[in-house]
Amino acid sequence: MCGLSLIIDPEEALAAKPAADSLLLQMQSRQEHRGPDSGGAVNLPWGRGLLALGSRRLQILGTTAAAEQPMHRIWGSKKGWLSYNGELYNYTELRNELIQQGCSFSSTSDTEVVLYALLIWGKAVLQRLNGMFALLYYEGLENGEPCLLVARDRWGQKPLYYTRQNNVWLAASELQGLLASGLVEKRLNEPQLMHYLQYKFAARPQTFFQNIHELEPGHYLLFTPHQQPVEGSFVPPAPANVSLLSPGELNEQEVLEKVEELLTDALLNHLQSDKPVGLFLSGGVDSTLMLALLREHAAWQLPLCFTLGNKANDASWGTQDYKWAEKAATQYQASHQHLLLEADTVLGRFQELSHRQDQPVADSAWITSCLLSEHAAAKVKVVLSGAGADELFAGYHRHSAFAKYLDHQGLIKSLLPFLRSGSNLLPAGRNVPGRKQWQLMKKFGKNLSGNPYQTFVNFTSLSILANGARVQEASGAEPLQWALEHDRKHYLVSDLLALNDKAGMQWGLEMRMPYLDAPLTAYITRMPATYLLQKGRKWILKALLQKYGGKAYTRRAKEGFGLPFGAWVQQDKTDFLWQWLEQKEHPLHEILPPAITQNLLQAHRQGRADYSQELMALALLAGWLEKNFG
Repeated sequence: MCGLSLIIDPEEALAAKPAADSLLLQMQSRQEHRGPDSGGAVNLPWGRGLLALGSRRLQILGTTAAAEQPMHRIWGSKKGWLSYNGELYNYTELRNELIQQGCSFSSTSDTEVVLYALLIWGKAVLQRLNGMFALLYYEGLENGEPCLLVARDRWGQKPLYYTRQNNVWLAASELQGLLASGLVEKRLNEPQLMHYLQYKFAARPQTFFQNIHELEPGHYLLFTPHQQPVEGSFVPPAPANVSLLSPGELNEQEVLEKVEELLTDALLNHLQSDKPVGLFLSGGVDSTLMLALLREHAAWQLPLCFTLGNKANDASWGTQDYKWAEKAATQYQASHQHLLLEADTVLGRFQELSHRQDQPVADSAWITSCLLSEHAAAKVKVVLSGAGADELFAGYHRHSAFAKYLDHQGLIKSLLPFLRSGSNLLPAGRNVPGRKQWQLMKKFGKNLSGNPYQTFVNFTSLSILANGARVQEASGAEPLQWALEHDRKHYLVSDLLALNDKAGMQWGLEMRMPYLDAPLTAYITRMPATYLLQKGRKWILKALLQKYGGKAYTRRAKEGFGLPFGAWVQQDKTDFLWQWLEQKEHPLHEILPPAITQNLLQAHRQGRADYSQELMALALLAGWLEKNFG
């Protein structure tokens, strides 16, 4: 894992080489948490100017000096330099091929494999890299102009941002790394605030800062002196160019065997590390299945498990995952630690953690992931996460709810007024038995629309703005398939993967997602959404877990790493978070009148509605704005 930094100064606009050195150092220092073990930099020729390349490194594979970055290797007339952030899970296979090509390796790191692969095969090899990565690859020729390849993995597990400022190009692993250069004019991208208040995150490739862009998953930028960069895609995140399998081509027993084989291979590959490995265990289907398979196939290296929990009186608002996780750890004979979420502790650090956001994501998982990552980082340097399983295998409540909506669309359209008004009577905002189920029913009724695509977008959006979210893309696809791809393209990348990377790397902790392993995703993404839901949400994973004695975990209600924020709001423990409502010059007031937030707070406190998500979104955004534009 690393923090990447890049400055391209083609016309020596920075006036002198020491200036680039100093600015690159500032960028690296701001990202030191991403790579606390070592750092390096190099200046390389670029037209009439120079290119400065830097890395901060977290040592996971290859801990010797030969694996330091930026890494330099030579192949024939080519000289290559690589700054690389990520993990390559098929590096042994590629390394063996490269040895046959005549490569001689001086380290055991996957970085050296990627560097030689780029030197020999060029950018075409990107589609063969099974892993998570962002990379900056400089190639120089003895007689010819250099080029720079900037690339990001197919699912966007590793971030990369770039900008052009007065003819100087910069790139970094974090937005704050770009800002630390002092070359970027810090201006709020206000339209993205509106997008956040509807969809929970900025709309890629835009960011919360004007003129700073996020490189799309599966994309690359190719730079050469005296020309504008060329952007391309080496593999799309969804199989738009691959036809879906028909149900007749899918034999249930063969599917179960194939998924088990691919997931087991993914888990074994993701265990590769020179540092201790842990597992975020919720006691739900995704993480428990990973533990069960590891117990079956790698019992000698079971990871240490980490879980979050709440006090019993917060259970209806938060989670009791730790009880199920403890049960799973005992059953599959793994060591287990849980972190109890105390209101005073969590809220006492709320402002600090909101300030640590690179850019806001409206998800309480930012808080919980930060706290759990900090806890785990004291014991391990790598953790396995179940992120991606719900998007791939259709595991969210909204997936099954949307399928039911489509099955009864005609009836629902005729009953829309009744369903919408009736949803207001459900006791979702009160601490009553079954509150979470009432909340799901309330959200279903409230967000129904005659347009199926709009209905699903409503299911995924917040309720802060009266005009609501609007479908932003043309939709000619089958609605259920479109919905699943929509979650994979937007929610997975811009919410889950973004916050998981940033939260883990705050503490120098690498998160790995076995469910996003390339062979497994290539297989699953060819399955129709109707097949993935034909026996209920995540029926494939549940069937596998039952095979290994996990039937009880498949029957428990889906929770996730919850935070009882809604209960704390009703208990008046979060009053300090709303002080910005009284600040006349607060930047959020320019797009969101304080009265809207006041109405949400009042309705939530009185138990008329559950606005936990909306209030968390506003609290996180307000804290970030105060830090960056206050």
